[in-house]
Amino acid sequence: MLIRPVDLPSLRDETVDWVSASGPELYERAILDGRQLVKPMVASSARGAAILTAQEVGRLRKADLFYVSEQMTTLAVAAGRSLPEFTLMPEDLPSPSGLVYFAKPIAAVDYSQWYENEAESPIVAASWGHWTGNNPAWVNGGVWVTWYADRDANFDSALERGAGNPRRIEAARRVSGRLLVDNESQSPFTTTPVGVADQDGQETTFAEATGVVRWLATLRATWLLMSQPVASVQEAEFDRAARRRAERQGQPSPRVRVISLRRPASTASGHSDREYNHQWIVRGHWRQQWYPARQVHRPLWIAPHVKGPEDKPLLGGERVYHLAR
Repeated sequence: MLIRPVDLPSLRDETVDWVSASGPELYERAILDGRQLVKPMVASSARGAAILTAQEVGRLRKADLFYVSEQMTTLAVAAGRSLPEFTLMPEDLPSPSGLVYFAKPIAAVDYSQWYENEAESPIVAASWGHWTGNNPAWVNGGVWVTWYADRDANFDSALERGAGNPRRIEAARRVSGRLLVDNESQSPFTTTPVGVADQDGQETTFAEATGVVRWLATLRATWLLMSQPVASVQEAEFDRAARRRAERQGQPSPRVRVISLRRPASTASGHSDREYNHQWIVRGHWRQQWYPARQVHRPLWIAPHVKGPEDKPLLGGERVYHLAR
């Protein structure tokens, strides 16, 4: 599935239509199968599915749109693996509600290890919005994240594995949106540290986590990186036809923010009171940065770079390659 930044408004509208039509059946089946671990506290599975559908449609309709370039996605996935725990607050999100599309999958889940005749599901997008939670401890509310998979890659995987009747698979493809609801995550807004738990409820860290916790680490890293010097945030350019179409539909002009890697201004740094007789590689890493205006520490990504006098030899004779847009 080739998606460009300018495709996101129509992709969002298509996803709204698909979730509206298919969500009640999809969520009810997940509830009855025991796979919908977080669900409304209502007696009827059908009523719970209707609530989940309405909530997701509401998040999508209000969502600001973000497109993360392939190189920035690579960085977010790598940075997420070493992301330190931090207390998530509304100010850490780039918008109250959003839909982000990653130019390459952030994960690929092989569901056949749990369910017979299931395909591989590449995770390529996520929506988010405010959620009050079912836990009284969520006094500040929190954020609900819905994860989306690439329909075509998912269905192609099913065909390759013989996971079902080919005609039925193609029929399902024709009536499905290009983004398929795959899973969800929830995080509270809190001023005190909250640990993360894996799918078995065991406490873990982002570095050791797998599954949706690892995806959440990638998304949190993306949110942080968007506002840091390593990222370049630009508006996608829409042609006149797209703008006029929005006017006829009574909608504002489409807006998509494209997140790319910023080209580094320099590849070496040697400013210090000390004298060094070599250069060395500083690997990419997170550093806790104090933000006086908010009175909080937040992880700041320090990009890989070479440190030391430019006229001195590099230890190990290695080279550092900078990703640039």
